[in-house]
Amino acid sequence: MARFRRRWLVGLAVTFLAGCAAKDAYRPVGDQMVAPGAPGAAAKAAPPAALAGAPKPATEEGAAETDFPLLRKLIYHGKLDIETPNVEAALAKAQSLARQHRGYLTGLTQSGAAGAGQTATITFRVPSASFESALAALSGLAAGGGLLRSREVTAEDVSEEWVDLESRVRNKHREEDRLLELLGRSGDISHLLEVEKELARVRGEIEQAEGRLRFLAHQVSYSTIELTLTKPQVPVATAPVSWWLEVWHGARYTFVVVGKALVQVLAQVLALAPYFLLLGGVAWLFWRRRPST
Repeated sequence: MARFRRRWLVGLAVTFLAGCAAKDAYRPVGDQMVAPGAPGAAAKAAPPAALAGAPKPATEEGAAETDFPLLRKLIYHGKLDIETPNVEAALAKAQSLARQHRGYLTGLTQSGAAGAGQTATITFRVPSASFESALAALSGLAAGGGLLRSREVTAEDVSEEWVDLESRVRNKHREEDRLLELLGRSGDISHLLEVEKELARVRGEIEQAEGRLRFLAHQVSYSTIELTLTKPQVPVATAPVSWWLEVWHGARYTFVVVGKALVQVLAQVLALAPYFLLLGGVAWLFWRRRPST
């Protein structure tokens, strides 16, 4: 009976803590709120001009809302496809531009010999504040005989997940504090074990949410640029062919095709010759044994 009462008390305490956490989850989130343990350096990255943030929502009177500024966390990705007469030189220039914009290389793929059709794809990440300038500088590689074939910029909005994770981390820290307080008040061994079990679960959820926040912070702070460099194919001039050479080549081709067909037919006949001989012998025997008239 005493053990049942202790379990009932622990369950009641956990239910109370969960209710308090759910109540706190709906408090408004401003742009300055930072989760405990989340990286403070992951402040809002300046969005590129081509993908500027949406305006703040308006109140009923039509004025801009200032109490709850819109928090936007965007992950930018840019793609450039450039034709250049010198892939190696453009590749070296692209790496230099990435370093100038405080970026770092994440991938490099090259194919083809140092001639027509040579291709190189380089991927690197730059700070989001330098995304537009880095993209413009890399687009300049098309100058001097090159061609910018395509330019693409996309953005992934993770604002909702970011706010949800921050709120979850705050609430879990409050729940952790209450469990620690409850742990200090209890003297019963079984009660202590139950509270420590709940405490370990809450701390695990905190670490998971904070790890996801750190990952998103890095993704938001650094944008990805993928650059493809291609050396254009040079058309090869061919000498004109006279009409009689075309006729000769056509006749030779026809002769070869017909010859191959005849050889295949002869091979099939030779392969089926034993069956033809057997059928002929059977027919001859029937013909010899037929009654004479």
